[in-house]
This record gives sequence, structure tokens and C-alpha cells, in this order.
Amino acid sequence: MAAISTRLSLKLKQERKRKYEETSSNKTIVLIDLTEDDTNVEVSQDCLPVKASIENCVQAKISKYFDQNDCLNHDSKRHGNHISRSVKVEMKNDTVKTISKENELIHSSNDNMTSSCLSQRSLVVDSNVNLSDSQVCVEERDQCNASVDAVATILDTHNDILPGKSEILPSTAKVIVKQENDQITQHTDCQISMDNHPSTSCADILHTSNQDVSPVKSNPSSAPTVTQRNNDIGQQPMTKVQGANNGTIPEENDQETSQKEPYLPYYLSNFNIIMQTVRNCQDDILLFSDEDLLAVDKFYNLTVSAQKLYVRLFLRVYNWFQCNKLKYPDIREDLSSDIQQLKEAGFVEDDNSLTDMEDILNLLSGPDLKKIAKMYHVKAGSKNSIIDALKKLGRQQRGVYKQQLTGESGITRSVVKRAKPILGSCIRLHKHPRCVFNRMSLLFALTSATYDDDLANGGHAQMAQLMMVNFGRIVYPEYEIYRPTPVFTSREDFIIYDGKLQQYYDMNDAFAKGDIDGALQLYHDVYDDCKSIINNSLGDENFIRRQLPSYLMQYTPGWVCTQILSTGIGLLEKKRMYKEASMELQFLLQQELFCGGRRGKWWDRLALILEQHLKQPKLSLDAVREALADPCVGGGRKLALQQRAIRLCNSPSNKKLHIYRQDFPQINLKDANHVTITGRLYPAVATGYKSVFIRPGEDCSFLCSVEELALYHYLDNEGFTDGLHAEGATLSTMYTLLMWDILFAPGIPDVFRHPFQGAPLDLMHGGFYANRKDMIEKKLELLRNSDDQGIDEIIENTWTKHEGKLCVGINWERFPNGLPQVQSLAVCFGGKILAEICQRFSKSYAAGGLPDLILWNKESKKLKFVEVKGPNDRLSTKQILWIDRIVNWGIDVDVCHVKAIGSKAL
Repeated sequence: MAAISTRLSLKLKQERKRKYEETSSNKTIVLIDLTEDDTNVEVSQDCLPVKASIENCVQAKISKYFDQNDCLNHDSKRHGNHISRSVKVEMKNDTVKTISKENELIHSSNDNMTSSCLSQRSLVVDSNVNLSDSQVCVEERDQCNASVDAVATILDTHNDILPGKSEILPSTAKVIVKQENDQITQHTDCQISMDNHPSTSCADILHTSNQDVSPVKSNPSSAPTVTQRNNDIGQQPMTKVQGANNGTIPEENDQETSQKEPYLPYYLSNFNIIMQTVRNCQDDILLFSDEDLLAVDKFYNLTVSAQKLYVRLFLRVYNWFQCNKLKYPDIREDLSSDIQQLKEAGFVEDDNSLTDMEDILNLLSGPDLKKIAKMYHVKAGSKNSIIDALKKLGRQQRGVYKQQLTGESGITRSVVKRAKPILGSCIRLHKHPRCVFNRMSLLFALTSATYDDDLANGGHAQMAQLMMVNFGRIVYPEYEIYRPTPVFTSREDFIIYDGKLQQYYDMNDAFAKGDIDGALQLYHDVYDDCKSIINNSLGDENFIRRQLPSYLMQYTPGWVCTQILSTGIGLLEKKRMYKEASMELQFLLQQELFCGGRRGKWWDRLALILEQHLKQPKLSLDAVREALADPCVGGGRKLALQQRAIRLCNSPSNKKLHIYRQDFPQINLKDANHVTITGRLYPAVATGYKSVFIRPGEDCSFLCSVEELALYHYLDNEGFTDGLHAEGATLSTMYTLLMWDILFAPGIPDVFRHPFQGAPLDLMHGGFYANRKDMIEKKLELLRNSDDQGIDEIIENTWTKHEGKLCVGINWERFPNGLPQVQSLAVCFGGKILAEICQRFSKSYAAGGLPDLILWNKESKKLKFVEVKGPNDRLSTKQILWIDRIVNWGIDVDVCHVKAIGSKAL
């Protein structure tokens, strides 16, 4: 299931902005100087007098300040508010390295105000400090009826805070008081702690600069992960996903809160989340060998800067990189030590493996490439043309007796020898560790896996999803992950699936770009292997005995191979290889294990090829007869096949088939009201584009689509107050709002398998109604018996709790007026029709073919669907079926035919 992106509603954005403005406003800063005498004390072995001296100075100055501002104290007491402070002491001198330690003191009103400290060490580099100074920052926070907390932050120098050196004390100091809500109360129980372990001396603080003295490693277990009841999937496979607040960026105040781990950028944190989640899953970890897991362990033995560099390269297109062009200032200016560390650990390969001439030439800049071309008398041109000419020159070289040389020619070796020194040192990610991390990324979000290229953008989709969640761009619903059934039975099974999935996306990508020959070559390369995998799966009794549901069967190698063959049939048709295409269709239709939802399409294509291209109408009619008896064929496809059979039997050119007319009786479906309106057509700019019409206004005219023209016609002339051009999105939104609790109900096995799902797996692949039959029927009965107020309450509860969350079928911005507009439409439907809609979508979630427009009037409860047809347009079989279904519900349906009028005046 491809990843789905959405935008947060404007209302949520405005609410977030309002809260931010409230928390960041009404602050004042007051500076209070400490004299030199206040800090002139001796330093003992453990630096405790320094701490006590600074604490006493701060307490005295704060008390004095509060005494002078008694009016503010009374104002705070009058409101019954208490104030918590954060105290920040900064010391600097002429050293070039400074260490910052943040300590949060949580004071308790009991037990003589004992405090517990949580500290974090963060690195601060200051290379141009000439004067020594100290600052104490007291931040006031308004907390109603709460105990007073003090947060102290102390910045100390490393080299000079040593026993016996009294000159480290600053000559000046400042107390900064931040005031919120214009309220200050006196609190003298403020305490400053040098560390969370009093026995630790100042000399033990970690010392760091641009060059790492000792490696600092990130701990994957500390990365934020999904809250799990138990990592052992086999024992307690329930995982609670808090989608609403999952992975959001902490606010500025949260960054000041002390933590024990060093700060990690979002891309490394997300990478750690993926690795740790997979490693904690008992079923997933069995799919990796000891060598694979050793590569993961080696990664976490790297320094943080080396880890950052690797993840940066991991997210880029798989290729060679020139070391002198790798620039990541956020990691460090000089990456040579990190590159060397990656080489020694086996994560990258050096330029000794760079032997392919094309790879080398692609890395060269344009001017350098032209210099190489000039040496071999190759005409200068574009970069691609020069590379092609040099490759051709290497292939054309012949021996002394004009024989064609085999292997690498002398010219090729000469070009490589001349070009490599220009490039300098180059690196490329080693394939084995990269494949391991790719597979872990694939398992992390298996149901949303999208490959551009396993060796090009591996893991990028999963990392992109995490990043969108981190930044609050996507918010997923809350649900429980329940995975009792392992999808892959062995590591080999998973590797085959991974490889075939890559090949499937490669072929689809080439097909989409119009490279039919390239896509067809990929199809032929994997054809025999795919057929062998499918046949082996069909003959594997253990595999068949597992009886995986279709929504899990899609993650098996046989399913992906079936998709590859199905895509290949379209390529064969493009090349007019109809006989081969019909044979492949018959092979796919002989099996019923994989891709059952595509059987209707396969039958339809086989009947069409046999009738129109192979000129075998009798075989085409036989295919239709088998298709109509296939339970996997949907209603729309069955109607299309039925119409094809009737046309074949009634064709004058197929008189021998007239005897089969009684086998295919005419299907009687209810029709809609047909209405014709006129519209002035805008002159076509080019062929292949939708028709554009001119809608006259009071002062000027407007350009609009054919659907918009019909929408305004009904709003102006039919007495409707609201209308939308949304096709199936209207009913799918209504269904999601009414059935949200059932869509994300807990306890259904294997329908939620990772934290990035917008719907259960069985919703699209069948089984949704059967797995929740009792819940659904109970909800349908509730809807049938609900009045207008009850329906409004159901929709309002869902809207207010889950607005903005990503869910299949709903667009929170589809209704311009928001919740009231949705409720007005629901009232017009009524409880009985809403129950019919929910039942239909629960049994078969397919909104394709719904009418273009929906119009309603809340006061009169008038409701109408309109299917708009422009010039030379006609109803599809799916649209015919939906019209019949809606008419049976008792709702008016119009088919509005728009007749175009020329616009010569333009």
C-alpha cells in the first residue's frame, strides 16, 4: 500500500499557533549584577565550595530583587499562583572548549525539600573568548496550585575547574529573571547542583572539540519507539500506537529539559527507530543471519559523526561519491576521519573497486570530461554523448589482425587510468550492510513499502514517513498492532520477496516512463524465475495449508511474481504480441491462489484479445461464460462481460453464435433521469485535455470544468443550498466518520502491522466485514434507529477527536465549511440510507463509479446525485451499477449531458 500524504486542517494549525503565542508571550528579562566579592571563594578538591558560593549569591540577589518588587508578589498571591524558576549560570574564560551541563532540580514539599537531579551534558565550543564572565538565569513560569520547581543550568570550563585554582571564578556575574504573565512570587528554596552524582569531580567532565578525543556512540535503545506491551510477538503481540502525538518535534522548552543521551538529528533518530523496532520483533529478527546482525552491531560501534555520515549517504542515490565533494557542516567540517572509520568497519568501499569506465566518466565534471575526450579525438558535446562516444571507441578497438578483442580494451584501460587521478579519493556504500538496512526498513513498514530502486533510494519511503510524522505533517490514528501470524517463514523466503519486489517496481517505473522496450526486457529477464516461483508455491502443501488471507498473501514471493506477469501482459499488448498475451492470461487464470482481485480484469482482457485481435469469437464467448461463474469477478466487470457476450451473440458477422443468446439474458437495471444543458466551450488549446467551459457572471465570465458548470446550474436553478464535486470522496468520508471506531477496533489479528497505516489491511483486500460482522451489524442497527440529533453526535464525536489524522477515504478539507456542512448532508441522507452506505462499503470498499456531484438542502432535506457527461462521453459499467444502487436507496439521480456551443467571438 503506497504511502498516502495529507495536510493538517487550517483549524489545527491555527490552534497550534495560538498555543505557541500564549506560551511565548508576557515575558520580561531583568538583569542583576553580582560583584566580584560575591564569587571570591576558594576551590576545594571536589569543587563543592564553588557550587555553594554561586548558590548563596543567587539566593541573596533573588531575595533582594523580590523584596524590591513586592507589588508583583502581591499580584501573584492575589491570583493564587506559584512561580517556578530556571536558573542558568554561565562561566567562560580564555579557554577554547566549554562544557555545558543542564540540571533539572525537582523539589518536593515533603522530606525537607529534598531534590533529585536529572542532568544532560551537551557540547559547546567557543574559540574566541577573551573575557571571563558568569550569568545566572532565573526563568519564571506560572503554575497554578503547584509546587515550585527550579531548573538550574551551569556552564563550566573543563581545563580550569581543577583543585587549587581559585582564579577560575568570574569577576562579574548577572542574574536574568524571566517573568511570565506579569506575576512574580518570592521563592528562596532555589538550589544549584553541579551534577547528578555529587561525588563526580569537575575534571571528569567529557572534553570534546572538533576532533573527537573518545568516540561517542548513539544508543539505539534510547530512540523513541512505539509504546509496546511486550516485544515478544509470540507471547503478547499487542502494541499500542499513539498516532496523535507520535514522533512530534519537541517544543523549545522541552529541549531545555534534561536528557541523558546526546542530541541526534532527525535522520539518525529515525534510522535508530527503524533498526530497533525490527530488532525487538521476534518474528522479524529471525529473517536475518548472524552476519547481518553483526553489521548492525558494527554500525552502533561507530562514533555518532560516522553514523550520521553513513545515514546521509544511505538516503542518497546509490553511486560513487567523491570525498572532496562531500560537505555536511552539520556533522563536521572535515569528514576524513569519519570516512576512514567507515572504511575500516566495512561500510564503504574505496576507489580500488572503481573500475567501470562509465561510472568514472559520470563522476567527472564537464570541463574535465572534455579534456579526456580531446585526448582521444572525440568530438565535444553533451556529457552523455561524450561518454557514449568513448564507450563506443573502446568497443571498436581491434587487434593486430583486425580481430575483435574480448574483455576490456586498451583504450578503456587508458581512459580509466587518466580519469581516476582527476577524481581523487572516492567511496561507495558496501552492498551487504546496505541491503541489511534496506530489508530492515522494508520490514518496519512492510504494508507501505515502495521501492524506487533497492540500490538507489533504499529505505527512503520509510524514513520520509518518519520525518513527516516528526514534523507533524502527518498524524496517524491510534490503534493496536496485533501480529500473531508471521508472513515470512524463512530468511530465503524474505530475500526472494525483497528481490522480486524491487524488480516489480523497476519494471513499473520503466513502463510509466514510456520505456516499453526496457520494461519488456526486464520482464523477459525475470519471466522464467517468476513462473517457477508461482508453480512451486502452488505445489507446496505447507504453503497452501497456512491459508493466509489475501491481505497477508500479498507479501509473499508468489503474489509479487503474479503481479510481474500481469504487468508483462500489458507490455505484450503494447508490442502487439497478442498470442503470447493470451497464453499468459490463461496461465494466470488457471491458478486461484494469488491476486484474486485481478481476475475480473484478466477475464475481460482475454475475451477482448480473443474477439478483436485473434478473431476467435467462440473462444471469447467461452471465456465470458467462465468469467461470469467466477466468484472473484466483481459486479462492474461482470456487467461489462455480460454486455460483451450479448453483443457477440447479436452480431450479424457471428451467426453461428446466435444460438447462445438464451445463455446471456439481458440485465435490467434502473436508470437515472437524463437532463441536457448547454455551455459555451472555450477554444481547445491542444488535444488530449478536458473540455473547458465559459460560465457567465455579473461583471465578467469565468472558466470552469464541465462538472463545475453543471454544479452551478443546479445551485442556481434547482433550489439546492449546498453542493460538492467530489465523486466517491463524499460517501467514503461519511463512511469513515460513522465507522471510525470499527475501522480501528482492537483485537483483529494481522490487520495492523506497523505504525504507519491509515486503514486496516483487510479493508481493501476483503475480509473486513467477515472479521467484524457482529460489530458492524450492531453499528448499522444503531444508525437505522438514530434520529438527526443522534447522527450529528456520532459525526461530531469522530470529527472533534480525530480531525487531521490520516485515514483512507477521508479528506478533512473536502467540505469547505467543515463539520456543520458534513452534519447537514448526513441529516439529508437519514439513518436508514447511511446504514445502507456503511453496509455497502464494509462488504466492498470501492467508491469508483459514484456520480460526480452531490447536492442537498438541509431545510427541505432535498438530496440529489448528478453524473455529468460532456461531449462524446458515456456511462461506464461501474457508473451504471452505482446509479441503479442509489435509485434503489430512494435518492434522485440525474445524468446531466452538457451540450457544447461554439465560441467564435473569442
